[in-house]
Amino acid sequence: LSEEGLRRSLAGQLLLQVLEADPTIAEYAVLLFDVRARWLHQVGWRENTRAAREETAAELAKVYLEGATNLSAALDEVGRQAAWIDGGERPATRFLLSDGLITWGLDRADDLLKRHAVALKGRWLTYRFGDVPVNRALYDALSRETAGRTVNVLTAEQLPAAARAHRSAPVLLRGVEVAGAPVTDLVVAGEPRLVFPGQELEVAGRLTGEGDARLVVTLE
Repeated sequence: LSEEGLRRSLAGQLLLQVLEADPTIAEYAVLLFDVRARWLHQVGWRENTRAAREETAAELAKVYLEGATNLSAALDEVGRQAAWIDGGERPATRFLLSDGLITWGLDRADDLLKRHAVALKGRWLTYRFGDVPVNRALYDALSRETAGRTVNVLTAEQLPAAARAHRSAPVLLRGVEVAGAPVTDLVVAGEPRLVFPGQELEVAGRLTGEGDARLVVTLE
C-alpha cells in the first residue's frame, strides 16, 4: 500500500473488500511503503476474520505516508520474509495498491524485477485508482512475469467488481492482427500474454492502404 488522498481511500476500501468478499483468503498481511517498508501489524499472517479486518481498517486510518515511493524497499522486505509469505502450498498472491510511480531508490522496472526475483514468485495484481497516471511499464512487467493483471478502479462504485477481479480466470492471447487492409508497425501496449474478463487491449498500427480494416484477436 502506497497511496494518498482519494486514491488512498479507494485503496483502503478495496483492500478490505477483497478480504471480505473472498472466502479463500484465510490469512493476510499488509506491507506499507514510502521511503521504507514496514508492516501494518506484526510480521506474519493475520487470520482473515471480521475482528481482524476492523482492526486493520482502524490502523490504516492512522497511517501517515511520506511523499516518496520506494518500491525496491518493499520488494526487499518481501524477499526477506519469503519463508513465511511463500511457505504454503503455493506462493501468496500480491496486491499492489500503489500508482507505482517510483521517486526513491531503484526505479527501472526491468532492473527491479531482475534484482527481486524471489519477491516475484507469487502472482501480482496491480490497481489504477481514479484517472491519475500510473507506472504502466512496471504494471505491465509485473503482469507479464507473474501471470497477473491490472484492474482499473475509477470510482467507488467499481470497488465491488474490482474486489472480485483477482478471481477471474484468464485466457491466452495468441495473436492480434488486422484483416481486410494492409498494416505495419502493429503493437499491443504492454505485450500482454493473458487476457482477463473486462480487460482493455490498447492496439496501435499504421494502415498503409485502403480496405475494410478489422481487428482480429485470437484467444485460447
